[in-house]
Amino acid sequence: SARARGSSGRAASRGRGVSDGETAQPLRAAAMAYVMEEKPPSPHLAYLPLAATTRAGVAVEVDYARDDELEACRALLNAVIEEGQTYPFRNQMSPETFKAYFLSNDAFVVRLRRGADGAEAAPAIDGLDNGVLGCFYVKPNFPGRASHISNGGFLVAPRARRQGVASLMGRCYLAMARDLGYRASMFNLVFVSNAPSIRLWENLGFTRTGTVPRAGDLKGLGYVDAAQYWYDLTTVTTDLTKGAPSAASDAPPSDGGGGGGGGSG
Repeated sequence: SARARGSSGRAASRGRGVSDGETAQPLRAAAMAYVMEEKPPSPHLAYLPLAATTRAGVAVEVDYARDDELEACRALLNAVIEEGQTYPFRNQMSPETFKAYFLSNDAFVVRLRRGADGAEAAPAIDGLDNGVLGCFYVKPNFPGRASHISNGGFLVAPRARRQGVASLMGRCYLAMARDLGYRASMFNLVFVSNAPSIRLWENLGFTRTGTVPRAGDLKGLGYVDAAQYWYDLTTVTTDLTKGAPSAASDAPPSDGGGGGGGGSG
């Protein structure tokens, strides 16, 4: 079940099913190569919310997605689906479809940090939806005996791009996926036309394990190959209880998520 928390600390939304990416109707698990099995509840990451500062000096926090932030996350996803160059989906996602896809396990956001008085810490970024700079999910890439391999999907708000948000999410993802009990991570569809994404994952130490020829029929590009990436999470040494990792580089991530997925920034 999804781990996305509301302001009261309760789970904000719980979704089940696997997206077929071709319809805004409720998702059908049989549409994918795997029928994903029910996953045991994830450990709670007690160090969240995690205060951080982007490369551009913006004060933010990484946290479980709250229920009042989910529409902002869905809008980011639908925007990159419309762009048609980083995610494999063709059609916009309804709230139900988004719930089944993005909230099937654990969902997180990067939001503007607020002080004790509730004011956003400066410098702020204009034009953000509910203060959300980016969001990402962590979920199994495969079912059952291979469910120790995680997958992630990433989104960065257009106004927050090139400010270190993507790098921050990528670095946090590695440690958070490990802390959630995963032993490895795999991204299935990183389109080779997305050079910033390729650069980010390789800079973070992911191993390129293969190429899927003509994997995506992308808008304005035609059929494009996709790279696949893998990371051994047992080698991650970052301790998020001691603070957030630095966002030293900013290349917007784009992942393909087996069982549906992909990232954009």
